[in-house]
Amino acid sequence: MNPESFAQFVVNGLTAMVPGNQERIQNPIRTIEFVNNQTIVRGSHTMKWGINWRYARNIDDQNNQTGGRFDFNNRGTGVGLADLLLGHVTSASINDADLLDRRTDYYAIFAQDDWRATSKLTLKPRVALGGRHAALGTEEPYQQLRHASD
Repeated sequence: MNPESFAQFVVNGLTAMVPGNQERIQNPIRTIEFVNNQTIVRGSHTMKWGINWRYARNIDDQNNQTGGRFDFNNRGTGVGLADLLLGHVTSASINDADLLDRRTDYYAIFAQDDWRATSKLTLKPRVALGGRHAALGTEEPYQQLRHASD
């Protein structure tokens, strides 16, 4: 259990005492981007081309219910509140997920030629290619893709 979080108590016959003890830490959030665009004007043609590459990574620590949850029903004494006061726990759980190491790669290229055929007509043929790669997890073997324990 996380000592900085307060536990949730659910007692049969009473409104649940449930604090909002969610915590999400994303550290570090890192983005590296390279963009290069070029333009050349030659007569009635304006030619443009460029590339874009972006790498993004963050380590996500999603902590739900880190203080634990304790359920008290009326099994021990017949009254849920009495079970709470006597410490007769029906069930207990904790939900604290492991770190999730996320990464995304994005890359694209484009080429375009704006041709001014007349003063009132401009044609803009464009070719764009791109792709994206997203990975949940990392290449290091010690990381798990997704893991939660209850």
